[in-house]
Amino acid sequence: MDEQSSGFVYLEKLSTLYGYQSDIMSAEARNDEEAIVFILDLAINDLGQLLVMDDIVQDTRFSHIYTTLVGEYERVYGPSDTLFAALGDIYDLRKAMFAELEAVTDPLLEDLAPLRLQPVGTDVEMTMNRLVESSMEFLLQKRRDTMLGWIGRADTYFPMVEKIFAEEGVPDELKYLAMIESGLNPRAKSWASAVGMWQFISATGRAYGLNVNAWVDDRMDPELATRAAAKHLKELYYQYDKDWQIALAGYNCSPRCIKRAIVRSGKSKPTYWDIYPYLPTETRNYVPTFIATSLIASNPEAFGLTREKEGPEYAYSIVPVTGMIDLKDIARMANTDLATIKALNPNLRRESLPPSSGLFNLRIPLGSHDSFVAAFSVLPLAAKQPSSEYIVKRGDTLSGIGSQFGVSVSRLMEKNALKSTNLRISQRLVVPGLENGQSLPTVKYEATAETIIQYPRRQARPILMPPSVAEQSSASAKPNDTPVVQASLRTTAADTENKPIPPPSPPKTETKITYRVKSGDTVSAIADNHKVSVASILEWNNLSNFRIKSGQSLTIFTDGREAQKNKTEPTVYRVKKGDTLSGIAVQNDVTVSQLRQWNDIKGSNIRVDQRITIHHGQSPVQIHTVKRGDTLIEIAQKYGTSIANIKEWNQLTSNTIRVGQQFKIFR
Repeated sequence: MDEQSSGFVYLEKLSTLYGYQSDIMSAEARNDEEAIVFILDLAINDLGQLLVMDDIVQDTRFSHIYTTLVGEYERVYGPSDTLFAALGDIYDLRKAMFAELEAVTDPLLEDLAPLRLQPVGTDVEMTMNRLVESSMEFLLQKRRDTMLGWIGRADTYFPMVEKIFAEEGVPDELKYLAMIESGLNPRAKSWASAVGMWQFISATGRAYGLNVNAWVDDRMDPELATRAAAKHLKELYYQYDKDWQIALAGYNCSPRCIKRAIVRSGKSKPTYWDIYPYLPTETRNYVPTFIATSLIASNPEAFGLTREKEGPEYAYSIVPVTGMIDLKDIARMANTDLATIKALNPNLRRESLPPSSGLFNLRIPLGSHDSFVAAFSVLPLAAKQPSSEYIVKRGDTLSGIGSQFGVSVSRLMEKNALKSTNLRISQRLVVPGLENGQSLPTVKYEATAETIIQYPRRQARPILMPPSVAEQSSASAKPNDTPVVQASLRTTAADTENKPIPPPSPPKTETKITYRVKSGDTVSAIADNHKVSVASILEWNNLSNFRIKSGQSLTIFTDGREAQKNKTEPTVYRVKKGDTLSGIAVQNDVTVSQLRQWNDIKGSNIRVDQRITIHHGQSPVQIHTVKRGDTLIEIAQKYGTSIANIKEWNQLTSNTIRVGQQFKIFR
């Protein structure tokens, strides 16, 4: 396409964007919320197509419509850290992938794991459906080189992420989120000003203790940003009722966006896939992309991705320094180059350390500590004194220079005898002392013992493994081995609503207690703590749902007494609104097949007020709780049964499982 044709296409697309603005205003005048949401999805998608064009940000016409449409988006959904992905390969990848995902037929149809690989249990649900499969195909067929690049950066950064996530109590598999956020690039920056490996806007970064100013931007510090991301993800997890998939959507979209989707789903406790149709396009495809990336990157060799060598190790020494020392001087004293110093200190925004009276923990290459200390001791006094001169660079303004040094524009103009605020490149300005009368701090090195930060090499932590490998891994595991953190491919059985199957309750001396609900309690947690089932607590307290409040009193039989558990005579259950055959089976420790046989039910349809006969004590049942690394193959072999039986007994539609999930095993 020649330059003239390209310009015509650009103007046509720009015209379309301005048309969206007009359409949105018309929809607002009609109070047509559905139309607004539909038009916004189209507009944001088209914005993404233009953002990858060269020099687009220089066009004020695009800047205007971009600001307008993003403002409309945030008015409807609320501000977002990561909705507008970083410029460059990561944005182009997302745009192309999401376009393909939008064309997938029956996107939520759940299939088996690919390539005959066995899923193993972990904390974050990794549902396998056609969206995820399409994402995997896209990455493997059209972005193999990109995936290899990400895997190389994972060698460098994942050991650090794994350590911080473990300290913060965040599931290990969430580290793959950094791949789809930034491609593991600490300096990634979106056009909407989200920055760093975890793509924080400045307000969110500051909320988690990250400094963002003219000299330092901690959003680009891999360690500080990773710890902030861990805290943010953990808060989202509790905010969205301990659902990691919705928490991930909340990382990409604002609380208003998630709340809107939940309301439109019509469910009080929906899954991510329940709210999926009501999310913006990018958020809708965000979780499937995360799952696909996690599955591939955790076991690249299984998908034919083999790199020639590992990425560089993330290791450095720390030297505490005060004052505005030049980065070139630092590189020389550490026997390295400027690029290495910048790479180790990506949070530095300028060519020197900040003019702060506090310590800055400077990172230098391993093995350079002694050289740096020796060179610093003979550094000329002139190099240690704060510079009183500033050389104007392209883009500088007098107010910008003043804000860097804490000096007013009027003082700069007075000190330099300036008649106007106009500046020219290479102009030299005298910078007076700080506004409070103090001078800039003299450069100092705080002599301390050498501090070395060195993360171990990345360990293989596959999410999918061939059955033979899964069995060997389980057989060879020892109690003191370093745990392998793996993820599950769990499909959502809608008719069981993911309620945990109650474990058998061991007899105790006590029989009845009154439990007073504390802040943060859930019915599930109370049931777990007292070794009883959720269904029992609901029945004993005549609760019709899972909502409880602080101070509420609950009756609990600590010997695990249940109304029907110990009866041998048949009982009759009267179907209530919302009941399902599988739900009734779960509550009564029987199988759906038994309910069908006892009541001559051909399918799964039941009606309100229908009487269901239940025979107790006919099928001894054991409960298996999925542990990290379990597979259905191993569970079936352990109990001498088949995978098909386990799936039938527990209404599973695929081989996917998750840590903590409980299965009934009938003997």
